[in-house]
Amino acid sequence: MDQECFVINHKGNLILKDVIITGKLESNNDICLDGFIDGDVHCKGQVSISQGGVVSGDVKCDVLFLNGEIRGNVFVHKKAILEANANIQGGLTTSCLEITSGAKIIQGLKLKNALK
Repeated sequence: MDQECFVINHKGNLILKDVIITGKLESNNDICLDGFIDGDVHCKGQVSISQGGVVSGDVKCDVLFLNGEIRGNVFVHKKAILEANANIQGGLTTSCLEITSGAKIIQGLKLKNALK
């Protein structure tokens, strides 16, 4: 994908490049991250982390588009898409995975049946 930021719906949250959030972020709507979050992210929608975007904490979401970095464990309910610059310092648990050459998962991958 050649996009700077993945498309999110009109109810989504856009966290710009120069923004730093400290603390847990919870949302019922999509999140598009170009900045930095120092804390866990829990989202009932899609989390898109662009190249240069970083989460220092665990991420739980329905769908993940990653071309940035997550310094924690990741739990994806539906589908995880990892682009070439994706870097997960922890482990990834998901029921469906699409991965591009160059993506990194440091502590392992667990593929599960679709979570209910």
